[in-house]
Amino acid sequence: MPVKLIVAAGNWESKEVKCTFTVQANEVTLVAKDRSKQIYELPAGTTQVRIVATPIPPSGTKKSPFWETIVALVVASNGTVTPRAGFAPWIVLTQATGATADATLAMVRVSRFREVTHRVLDLLKVVPGAGQPRQGDAPTLADLAATYGKWPPDDLDIHPLLGGYYLDGANPVKAGGILNFAKSPVHVDAESIVVELAGVEAPRLFGVVWPDAVARKNGAPPTPFFFYFRQTGEQDIKNVFVGGAVKGDYPYNLDYAERCLFEGQHYPATQGFRGTGRVLRAKGVPYQVTRSGTKAVMVFPVANAIDRIGYGVLSNFDEMGRLLADLQAFMFWNVGMAVPPSTVGKTALSAFSSGNGPLARFLTNNRASSFLKNNITAVYFLDPPGVKECVDAGLEWRRTMGKDKRVRLYSARIESGFHPHYRRLLGLKPSDSLPSPPYLLNAADNKITMALFPTASWDRVYKDLFGKDTKWGYWSAHHFVPATALTHALSQGDI
Repeated sequence: MPVKLIVAAGNWESKEVKCTFTVQANEVTLVAKDRSKQIYELPAGTTQVRIVATPIPPSGTKKSPFWETIVALVVASNGTVTPRAGFAPWIVLTQATGATADATLAMVRVSRFREVTHRVLDLLKVVPGAGQPRQGDAPTLADLAATYGKWPPDDLDIHPLLGGYYLDGANPVKAGGILNFAKSPVHVDAESIVVELAGVEAPRLFGVVWPDAVARKNGAPPTPFFFYFRQTGEQDIKNVFVGGAVKGDYPYNLDYAERCLFEGQHYPATQGFRGTGRVLRAKGVPYQVTRSGTKAVMVFPVANAIDRIGYGVLSNFDEMGRLLADLQAFMFWNVGMAVPPSTVGKTALSAFSSGNGPLARFLTNNRASSFLKNNITAVYFLDPPGVKECVDAGLEWRRTMGKDKRVRLYSARIESGFHPHYRRLLGLKPSDSLPSPPYLLNAADNKITMALFPTASWDRVYKDLFGKDTKWGYWSAHHFVPATALTHALSQGDI
């Protein structure tokens, strides 16, 4: 009896995704015996089958929200069909029923994500140099090499850091008004990759750092996630992203790869979070997350530098939840696990500088979001220029969706106009006094944090740690906040 395959495609939930199919038996392309049902009959002697599922764009659109999937099958002499080694998570084989009970149903899994790590790594190798001068403060090859110890990097792994300095999560400010840092080696045991999201204007790329401690196995619990939203890009657009002799459209050029991914995930080669220049300010997020003891998958979305496009689909928090479920499934399938969790876990969001504006708007505009209510547990505002908007959004979120929601704001801004909002966040009266900075205060049973780490406090840190006199400007303090404060924020048990 000939072997018959009924070919279909579905997402991680096994919901059908319309596709066109190419089916080859021993490298010979087959024609469906029944096109309406996609039934293929394998010729006698077939030992190998290759199926290409190409998603069809929805009506009225040009791009599908799913990527093409290729799977390979092996046909035994008795007609039994099984996935070739490595393809099992990407196809589900079951016996058909009813009128087609003599056929095997082959459900190809398609994903909204695909891995593009090597493509991004290649982008980091080409830095405009002689004859192609960088504009403004856009980093040169020499700048990058001096900051990170070498350039280009060999890989995107988060390598052990033996001499980093980390804010003490339990005692961040010590006697004498000095921020409390301790030197500590940190090993980030994790897989670091870059994935591309299909069918959207932005964000198209996401850096993903998946710790080994977050299980990827059948029967695993829902995955906890942590987002890092960097500053918006249009303010730099003449020098980087589309300027400064860099080549390539969004998101595939050096500046998107270096500034939006590598910079957020790494520290400088020496002294942990040390500042180097105006724009090369590495944030070391995975080191901070690991040092905090938090076990969560880190996600680094690459926004379009045109701010009206920006973070795009992530402005809808329910869509964010669906994307994380797709990402979770993709990452499980990639390690051979066919059954990802049916939901995602707790999620925390952070934003730095101008990125806080979109985050505050997203909180306000998603008041009906079930993902915001049920999954997003904490929001961290890292030195926002619009303190009022962030405090408004955070407090309203807690008022409407529960007092267990966590809001933590870390600032370097000492202007008098900000202090009323610092008080409001802490639930203080307008007449209540605040301590002299630096300070870190908690309220609402440690569900709220307000920290003020101004420029002078960083001068004292460096004198305390290294015995050196420094005279940092505000912009250094501005970048030191996200490079250090996440260790404290995530050590509070929010995820």
